[in-house]
Amino acid sequence: MPVPHFSYNYINFKHTPVSEKQHISTHRKLNNEKIFIPLFYISAKKNPAKKLIELLIEFGSFFAIKPSSIKIDHIDILGGYILDFDIYKKALIFNIKKEKDKKGKSEGWGKLRIMKTLKYLSEINTLSPFSARIYFTIEKPIQEAWSPSYIKFIHENLKKSTFSCDIELFTYYAKKLEKLGLYVENPDGYMSALSIVAWGTGAHRHGMALKQIAAQELLESIILNQEKASHALVFLSALIVDTYAWLPYILGRKEVALTSELQYAIAATPLRELEEATRNLSQVVPSLRNKVYIRLRKELNHIHIPQNINEFCKYLKQLEQAIRESIKDHYSKDIKREVLIGRLNILSQEIAKKMKKEKIKKILITLTEQTAPILMEIIQLEATDIEETTIIYTPQTLYNRLLFAEKLGNIKKVHYIPVSSIEPAITEEILKKNMRNRYDLAIIQGSLTIALSVLDNLHDRIDSSKIIFV
Repeated sequence: MPVPHFSYNYINFKHTPVSEKQHISTHRKLNNEKIFIPLFYISAKKNPAKKLIELLIEFGSFFAIKPSSIKIDHIDILGGYILDFDIYKKALIFNIKKEKDKKGKSEGWGKLRIMKTLKYLSEINTLSPFSARIYFTIEKPIQEAWSPSYIKFIHENLKKSTFSCDIELFTYYAKKLEKLGLYVENPDGYMSALSIVAWGTGAHRHGMALKQIAAQELLESIILNQEKASHALVFLSALIVDTYAWLPYILGRKEVALTSELQYAIAATPLRELEEATRNLSQVVPSLRNKVYIRLRKELNHIHIPQNINEFCKYLKQLEQAIRESIKDHYSKDIKREVLIGRLNILSQEIAKKMKKEKIKKILITLTEQTAPILMEIIQLEATDIEETTIIYTPQTLYNRLLFAEKLGNIKKVHYIPVSSIEPAITEEILKKNMRNRYDLAIIQGSLTIALSVLDNLHDRIDSSKIIFV
């Protein structure tokens, strides 16, 4: 079975003797479309490029690393699936142009530091959700690399196993995706970084939750804002393909022990039904990718900026239905539930039932691993004068809490209360000390241990008709 071989200056799609490595034609590589399946292409220059890298590393490091003084001028990112030892794995290929100062030297976060950090997050850091293979382009043949700085760069590649991709091959796939419309230029940094990190996760529960968060956040651009809706559709299409093609493929190929955390999650139930249908991933992904993107693009014509929650719910239901119909059309199988935005659809409808004309000033929310900041924006479609928000979170939902902190700058007061999902007595004590206000709306979800403690402490602090329990 042919597998990718990584040579000095490009990805080679055949088993090749060492003496022939320098003589492989790009034509031969391009003919083997089964080895690499392209999914999305991003290009950014100047400030958008710097913001993208900053947030990509911040989100990819679980908020542990926040780069500053980024010295790059341009970045291209190609995402897709690469065949490696008879199994398809995720691949992110970066083409980075560095920024130089007047002396011709780069300081701060330059190209090499960014490369090493991304490789570290993907291959070593246990906190990082990244699991995609990271590659970088090299534009010069090695025999012409007489510059000492370039020779050092090549040696770094070889010593640190920084696999690289021929620029001609990169350009070929980039142009192919551009023709299909699966191309984003100068994207919103938050939207693109979160989507790439979520797409780049492995087959585990936290990775599934990140996909759900990213898909929900993309709805801000698709429904609420629409300024960069076409960009958001590219990322949403990638997340849909990853969820309904690559994840079932992996669940069917990996030992249950390696994916058990996801196997037994509720979100994985409809995915297990697709295991047999995704065995030939090289045929499944391109077809599903194109169908999903075309269907979502048509659906966008029927979506307008909502004036209230009921309108938002209507458009959200349309998108969920479009996703389900695309999956059914491709696999000839109706999935039981939509796992990316389906839960938000249920929650939004519950909120719409509870929201009345009276003013809502104070809100309480318990976070689950799937809760995204767009939840607050949905509430603010009706409650336009929120003064105070209380967020209750656990170590398992710390990532969500940090994302909320990124997006809740327009709320006057935000209180974060950390609790334990495995120590009820400690949780009860913390809530007694910190839940002292009256609330106009409470959204209770997640662990029953926490939910019951919160409900107990809400006694006499809220009208029971204003509690949403899901």
